[in-house]
Amino acid sequence: MANAARWAGPVMAALRKLRKNRTLQYGVPMMILVIGGSFGLREFTQIRYDAHNLRSKVDPALEEKIKKNKITLESEYEVWFTACSKTEVFAFLP
Repeated sequence: MANAARWAGPVMAALRKLRKNRTLQYGVPMMILVIGGSFGLREFTQIRYDAHNLRSKVDPALEEKIKKNKITLESEYEVWFTACSKTEVFAFLP
C-alpha cells in the first residue's frame, strides 16, 4: 500500500498536466470528428448508391410491357389533334 501512495502523487500530477494540454483538449476531438465524419459520410453515400442500384433494376416482364405500350409525344399529339379537329376547335384556322 505504501508503494501505491508513493506513485499516486506523480501520476495525478501527470494527469492534471495532460488535462490542461491544449492539443489533447481541442486537437484530438477535432481529429476524431474529421476522421469519424469521413467514415460516416462514406457509409451514407454508399446507402444512397445502393438504393439507386436497387431502384434501377426492373423486372423483365414489366420492362417488356413498358416497351410494348410505349407512348411518344407524336402519338399523343395525333390523338389530341384528331379529337380537337372533330370538335371544331380549330375552325378559325385557315
